[in-house]
Amino acid sequence: MTSRWTRYKRKFLTHTRVKALIQWTKIHSFPGFVGIPIYQIVTFIWKEVKEERLNLRANSIAFNFFLAIFPFTLFLLTLISFLPLHDVESYIVAWHNSLRSVIPKDVDTFLFSDVIQGIFDLHRGDLLSVGFILAMIFASEGMLSMLNGFEKDYEHAFKNRSMIHKRLVALALTGSSGVLLTLSFIVVGFGNTIVEQILTRPGMLWLTRWGLHGTHWLVIFLLAWMLVSIIYRYGTPTHQKLSLFSPGTNVATITIVIFSFLLSYFFNRFGTYNKVYGSIGAIIVTMLWIKYLVLILLIGFELNASIATLAPPASDKSKNGTRPNPKRGQRP
Repeated sequence: MTSRWTRYKRKFLTHTRVKALIQWTKIHSFPGFVGIPIYQIVTFIWKEVKEERLNLRANSIAFNFFLAIFPFTLFLLTLISFLPLHDVESYIVAWHNSLRSVIPKDVDTFLFSDVIQGIFDLHRGDLLSVGFILAMIFASEGMLSMLNGFEKDYEHAFKNRSMIHKRLVALALTGSSGVLLTLSFIVVGFGNTIVEQILTRPGMLWLTRWGLHGTHWLVIFLLAWMLVSIIYRYGTPTHQKLSLFSPGTNVATITIVIFSFLLSYFFNRFGTYNKVYGSIGAIIVTMLWIKYLVLILLIGFELNASIATLAPPASDKSKNGTRPNPKRGQRP
């Protein structure tokens, strides 16, 4: 099997068009790559992915975030139930119905459907504080694991951080991420409800309808982009702070949005986990969703790390424009 795969691989790489494409990537660069050839970026990321074992790391990080989901959901729904709104239960139901359009049905059932009625019945303030504290504890552990994964041994590009420093950064990022996630859930739910109410008015042009829907989803995309950019900018220990518009941020945000919609579409229409596993199927889908979101974030970080590592200071650039191939623990 291995020899057959080797033959196929050699045949593919020696194909004329493939060789031409590889040669093209060796002399061209994408915007944001600071002139570093695409080929060098891709080979660096591939080497790091194999050495760092991103899949195993994503599993460990996703587990902590998975534990944080339950108290965060409790906190979010309890917070909404205390809002000074007339007939708040109808607002929560409308928010819940709108949220179903962007997350897999199994995840929705697992996280929200069985909890909402309990929130209505209890309406207890202590759930707000307990949910917040537990969410911060578990989510900060997941964020700390991610920050440990954001460290590299390339001394010219990355700096060392103490455990206390990393813990404080993890708490700050967890708090800011929680605020943005709360805003995202509110925008997804209430924003969709408001748009639908506006569209029911007579005389609405089709262009206005598309504009309202587009604005709604643009705000959601911007919130997701802001969340990813904050994690990369303040969570990555590079000597020079990453730009909010870094290539890793843009690639990760777009991939996360597309992946979430595709996963939701697939499991809502073709998924049979509930038929096979029963209610446990919802847990499986939820863990898969979180695991691959974390994996996308780690790959986006590797893209930013490759640019930070391969781009030397201006004073170190050679006259012929060649770039170094740094090794771990060494300066380029």
